[in-house]
Amino acid sequence: TYRYLTFGIAIAFMFMAFSLIESGRQRVIFFPTIEPDAVSAFIEMPVGSPYAATERAAARLESAAYDLAADLEATYDSRVIKNILVTKGGRLSGIGSLGGGVRFRADEATASVQLELEPGTDRPISAAQIEAKCRTLTGPIKAAKDVRYRANLLGLGSDVAFNQTGPDHL
Repeated sequence: TYRYLTFGIAIAFMFMAFSLIESGRQRVIFFPTIEPDAVSAFIEMPVGSPYAATERAAARLESAAYDLAADLEATYDSRVIKNILVTKGGRLSGIGSLGGGVRFRADEATASVQLELEPGTDRPISAAQIEAKCRTLTGPIKAAKDVRYRANLLGLGSDVAFNQTGPDHL
C-alpha cells in the first residue's frame, strides 16, 4: 500500500546522491594514487653482450643508489632508503607488487637494482622524486639497449609512454 511512497523516497535519495557528486562536495576517485615504497631500475644490454658489460652497467646503478641513499640521509636527517638489492645476470620481478610472488629470469644481458623505501607516510620525499634523483645520478648508460626506472606500486607503467631507439647522434 506504500509502494508509491517507497518509490518516491528512493528517487529522492538518488537525486540527493547525484546532487552531492555534481556539486563537488563529495569527490569520487575511482583509482586513487598510492605512494609506492619501492623504486626499481632495469638494464638490458644488447643481445650477445658479455657479462662483464652488464656487470659494469649494474655497478654504475648500484653506486648511484648508494650515493643517493647517503645524500638523502644527510639531507633529511633520517633514513629514506631501507634496502638496496642488486641483481646481475638476471632480473627479479614481482617485488612489492600486490600479487606477491617473486620471479627470477636468468639472462646475462640484464640487471636490476631495487630500492626499498621507508613507508610513504614516514618519508619526506616521494618515490617519483627519488626515481628522478637516481636517474640523474646514474646518467646515461650508452652501452645499454634499454634502461628503465620505475616508481609505482603495481608496475603498470604510465598512461602514455614513448620509447625511441636508434643510433646515438648526440
